[in-house]
Amino acid sequence: MAALKYWVWLTTLPGLGERAKLQLLAHFGSPEEIYFAPEGELLLAEGITKLQAALLADKSLDRAEKVLEDCARDGQFLLTMDDAGYPARLRNIYDPPLLLYGKGSLPLFDDEVAVTVVGTRDCTPYGVRAASQLGYELARQGALLVSGMAKGIDGAAMRGALQAGGFTAAVLGGGVDVVYPAENRRLYEDIAATGVLLSEYPPGTEPLPGHFQKGGGVFFQHPHPGQPAEKDAQMHHFHPHGAAGHAAGLQMPEELRKRADVHTGKISVFRTQKPGEFLQRLPHGKLVGGAQAFLCGQKTDEAFQMGFHGVTSPAR
Repeated sequence: MAALKYWVWLTTLPGLGERAKLQLLAHFGSPEEIYFAPEGELLLAEGITKLQAALLADKSLDRAEKVLEDCARDGQFLLTMDDAGYPARLRNIYDPPLLLYGKGSLPLFDDEVAVTVVGTRDCTPYGVRAASQLGYELARQGALLVSGMAKGIDGAAMRGALQAGGFTAAVLGGGVDVVYPAENRRLYEDIAATGVLLSEYPPGTEPLPGHFQKGGGVFFQHPHPGQPAEKDAQMHHFHPHGAAGHAAGLQMPEELRKRADVHTGKISVFRTQKPGEFLQRLPHGKLVGGAQAFLCGQKTDEAFQMGFHGVTSPAR
């Protein structure tokens, strides 16, 4: 617990960017060493400016101690990037979160077939059914479903996975103790009881628009975009409005994006009666970045075959 307060101090320090924190950690080895380092030594860290070193002069631990008290009161655990349970696939991305807050049971993400299903909040009834069915079938086959618990597609996929008795992980855009949207409270409670809720943000943090795209990086990124390793069915975060999808190198024409009912990084679900005609309308017959079109008449195990290079029936 003594060391944790320095992790919380560093990650909640106002004004200091994530890259600067990572550079400091790479140089000093631990937040505690950063805390006690004099300004002259701080400037020896690669890329650290005098202004950034001045921000580290704030040595108050009051904020960190309050966060730890709030976590204990709410039953939250904290996971630092130095902990053994911290996923290697997350540690290896460009800007991994230094600290995660969680509630529930943390799985061994590196040993799991982890799949994200992410889509629009303003979806059609068909989109809700398709996402729920997809979540159910993926969980039934043993996949660990990761999503954002938002209204619409995200929540529907999570509910489907829960109905199949699957393990779910919700990555939140606010504090783990903040239920958002309020209408998903029952879903929030079910995931906390049978899966895990995760966030980069300390207790009490209200969800903000920028948090959702940033938080998507927690488990929606992969060190080798478009080339999942065998038995790694993790999908990239595909934001319906394009920003995170572009970052992952996964795009589709605007006309087709509007028609898609469910988006994932490797598969998009469309409702169509003429699959051949639909595919002819795609540039070069496929989605950009190696993504696949998952037509609703296909079975979920076919989605594993076409999206995950040999992963057909994952088992946990």
